Amino acid sequence: MFASIVGRRLFCCYLAAATLTGCGSTQTAVPPTVTTQSAARGDSTVQMAAYKFSLLTPSHIAPEVRPDGRQSWMNPDAKHTDLLYASEDTSGEVNVYSYKTPNAKGLLGQLTGFNIPGGLCSDSSGNVYITDFAGDDVVEYAKGGTKPVKRLKIPGDPAGCSVDPTSGNLAVSTYAHTYHKTDCGALFVFPKAKSPPTLYTYSKFCNYWYPGYDSAGNLYVQGWNKKFVTGLAQLPKGKSDLRGLTLKGFTIGFPGTVIWVGTRLAVTDQAYKGGTTTAVYYVTVSGTTATLTSKTILKDTCLSTFTDVAQPWIMGMKLVGGNTYCRYRFGYWNNSAGGDPRKTINTDIAPRNTGGATVSR
Repeated sequence: MFASIVGRRLFCCYLAAATLTGCGSTQTAVPPTVTTQSAARGDSTVQMAAYKFSLLTPSHIAPEVRPDGRQSWMNPDAKHTDLLYASEDTSGEVNVYSYKTPNAKGLLGQLTGFNIPGGLCSDSSGNVYITDFAGDDVVEYAKGGTKPVKRLKIPGDPAGCSVDPTSGNLAVSTYAHTYHKTDCGALFVFPKAKSPPTLYTYSKFCNYWYPGYDSAGNLYVQGWNKKFVTGLAQLPKGKSDLRGLTLKGFTIGFPGTVIWVGTRLAVTDQAYKGGTTTAVYYVTVSGTTATLTSKTILKDTCLSTFTDVAQPWIMGMKLVGGNTYCRYRFGYWNNSAGGDPRKTINTDIAPRNTGGATVSR
């Protein structure tokens, strides 16, 4: 559901703003370092049911921000294995593990000093990008590195990111940004992960969640407006407008990440059928229609069947991610079978509340 860092921090704000309507014009006044593209038009939205207000529980309260004054560190062996990065939003840290054997090698490193690290992504060279939700920037690290390679400033609340495998462009979604009069977010694309970015907005979205590129360079993102109408949008490669996609065979209760898996797009729903489990829908996209081909329902016995995996990382038969319903719970699921995780990271080294995850190879 929305125990992800974005949801926990801002859903309370939305309760206060629930009487507002729309997001205003998508023509925004932005600084000269940002290029504005015209807003797309589309009709693809999915009505979020009235259960949204019943989802507010103590686990969805904004986390206590504790900027960490310790230095980042990394085991020298980290550069010689596939690395799993998991953000820990309440401590301002990103934990690093061996992806294949996280418990055998223990914690391999930590990156510190963030305000609220959220969504993560990586590129083909193994570089890792960390969105600092309360720091208004995206920080790049080399694989196994402890010193930032660069910082890219974002005008407000970056939620997630993705790297285009065909061009190296970096897409960053924001939940809200300071250059939008209605406090709505946007989608920023940094050419080859460098400033200045291009700003994209979509008339049906106010807030944007974790984006994802497919293998052809098309960009996808979930979002909703201030009435909690939820949808999925696409920025086709080489085009200048986001367009809404019609959902065939599925609906989205609460947005999460999108990620390309093999030949299909995986779309995460943090409130499957309005309940307390996370679903991953596998869809094919043709034109402006996203059609369901299969789905995986994630469960977890740590707290009945409650699961909230906002940004899973998926490769082949493996799906990994933190269940923020349960503290210190990071699981490895069978990608096709779903159900309970087949293994978990030991609680003594697992993140307390995972905001996002990615693997550097």
